[in-house]
Amino acid sequence: LPPQGDGVLRIPLCVESPYLWNLDSPYLYTLSCTLFDGSTAVHTDTQRVGLRRITISRQQGVCINGVRAPLLSGVNRHQD
Repeated sequence: LPPQGDGVLRIPLCVESPYLWNLDSPYLYTLSCTLFDGSTAVHTDTQRVGLRRITISRQQGVCINGVRAPLLSGVNRHQD
């Protein structure tokens, strides 16, 4: 990665028996990522993230972690 350059790095992540985020228990993990140049840390970023599985099917609609989600309603309205 060149200085001041951009790039994408995908790292597979495996969490054994994770606490899954849901509407009743919005459990959040703290995820930290540090970029190294050799043995020197040059950048660190920390984010709060929730782990969940969202599925959409014709039979059940939207499910979060295998549980049918409450009816979603709203609009995507933009005004110039």
